[in-house]
Amino acid sequence: MKEFLRAMAGRAAPVRTGLWWISLIAVIALSITPDMGPPERFGLDKAAHFAAYAWLGLLTSVSLRGRVLGASLAALLCTAIGTEVVQVVVEGRSAGMGDVAANLCGLAAGMALGRAWARRGGGRLLPRHAATPREASERGRGSFG
Repeated sequence: MKEFLRAMAGRAAPVRTGLWWISLIAVIALSITPDMGPPERFGLDKAAHFAAYAWLGLLTSVSLRGRVLGASLAALLCTAIGTEVVQVVVEGRSAGMGDVAANLCGLAAGMALGRAWARRGGGRLLPRHAATPREASERGRGSFG
């Protein structure tokens, strides 16, 4: 528990962890605000649910490791389901299994994207050095030259 609190307080990766907290609070606030949200027409509400939880999943997978990652995922799963349960009593909001499914699919997609990103580049946005043409062809990534 101490490790979880320390990492979530921002000592592990302060910028990403802070962004995670801000994003989580924003998703919860937007989810339970009365008469708020995208229109259900054309599936925009499902797309918004998917995008919000994909963002949270991405941030979680690139920011946290070990037991902290597991605890954060459990918290996100509870949030994805809990916000829909709370919407039952919020005026102007509706809850549905489709929204829960969009939340969970977005979370899974964001996690998968973050894991793939971390495997390819170790979480770095740019390579540390330019690859020679030979190195680039061996890795199959093309030249950075």
